[in-house]
Amino acid sequence: MSFLVANVTGSPPIWVKGKIFEIGSTGISSLGGHTEKRSQCVNRFAMEYGRMPLVSTSMKAVDSRSSWFW
Repeated sequence: MSFLVANVTGSPPIWVKGKIFEIGSTGISSLGGHTEKRSQCVNRFAMEYGRMPLVSTSMKAVDSRSSWFW
C-alpha cells in the first residue's frame, strides 16, 4: 500500500507510534532469506511502477494529547 500511496501523492510516509509487542526472534524477518526476498519484492514493485516511488522521511506522528507544549 505504501508504494501505491507514494506513487499517487509523491509524499513520504508518516510513521505513527503505536504499542509494541515483543514477539522475540520468531517474526517473519528472522526467517532465512527474508532480506533477499524482501529486496526482490521491493525491486519488483519499482519495476512495475517504472521508478522507485518510495520517499525517505524523518517525520512521525505521536499522540500528544497528554503532553503540554505551550
